[in-house]
Amino acid sequence: MHHSLRKNPDLTGRASEVGVFSEEECEDLIAEILRSASNTEDPMRYIVQEHEYQSLYFHIKKVFLTGNFLRFHYNEISIEVVRYRKGSYWPAHTDWSVNDARKKLTMVMGLSHHDDFRGGEIYIHPDEPIELSDTVGVASIFPSWTMYEVAPVIDGEKWVLFAWAEGPPFI
Repeated sequence: MHHSLRKNPDLTGRASEVGVFSEEECEDLIAEILRSASNTEDPMRYIVQEHEYQSLYFHIKKVFLTGNFLRFHYNEISIEVVRYRKGSYWPAHTDWSVNDARKKLTMVMGLSHHDDFRGGEIYIHPDEPIELSDTVGVASIFPSWTMYEVAPVIDGEKWVLFAWAEGPPFI
């Protein structure tokens, strides 16, 4: 089902692009998240528990194996789905810090068709900003210490799956 892409030469050595899901599978995932949304306090962020979404976790684990171009060692993953509405964004940040040193790889995958929203571009900042793929179901995987951001959504609604491969802190 999934395969490496590499459509953007600027990502070489910085990130992997992997085709993960079809548009229909992404729509089904959003619908399933909304059905189970009653268990969340934040209507914009949905923590995806492994015991509730075993097949999703199994699939994402295989995708991390495909996109792990630096061959980091990790032993668990976590997944979150975020809904961005008009005006929402996520400022430039990294997922790795001294206080959160377990994160090795970050995965970002758009679940919404780009006709459903304007804005909301996702950029990594290894040096100059590089826009990641906005193709539905295509994941971008990069080291968690890489600075990235989600630009403000201008109109509509954008759904994004975030996942992290985690393991013992780097020494």
